[in-house]
Amino acid sequence: MFIFGFFILDTIGLGHESLFISLGIISHIGLDMIFKPGVMLLWPYSKWFSFFEITSNIKTKKLTITNLKYKINFLLFDSVLGLIWLSYLYFAGKIILS
Repeated sequence: MFIFGFFILDTIGLGHESLFISLGIISHIGLDMIFKPGVMLLWPYSKWFSFFEITSNIKTKKLTITNLKYKINFLLFDSVLGLIWLSYLYFAGKIILS
């Protein structure tokens, strides 16, 4: 994932930032593995991995149209918030794209 992200970000001049993004992703997965149920590392294989146990009997919600609409709305809301934040940083001069 780091190599793929590096090549994409390097094309717009942000190659070094991909290291920090990769560290963020790795630390997020590591912290998720501390708490139950853990992380489904080998998705769609249904084993959940954590530092303390490996379980396969996690009950998950079935994906319905209502759940899908909720997830898409949340994704759009989160994306808009991220775009607003990045726009603020750009116009404040804290991010310089070359």
